[in-house]
Amino acid sequence: MIRSLMLFIYISFHDSSTMVFDDGYLQWNDSDFQDFDWSEFYHDAKEDIPWDASTLRGHAMKINVFVNASHARNKTEDPT
Repeated sequence: MIRSLMLFIYISFHDSSTMVFDDGYLQWNDSDFQDFDWSEFYHDAKEDIPWDASTLRGHAMKINVFVNASHARNKTEDPT
């Protein structure tokens, strides 16, 4: 719960940020996405579960995230 509150505190200090919630359920077919084997790059990778994680309760949920990242938007090219 504290981590959730920290997220909203962070957003409150960034006035230009926008967070949109949609309770609709997005249906997609997993075959639309390519499956990659990243084990060559991440040999011993595993999920980092916090030591103080709460016990799972209730029904499972799926979170769909769309991230619009334009990393080169504010950069200028050096003509040299």
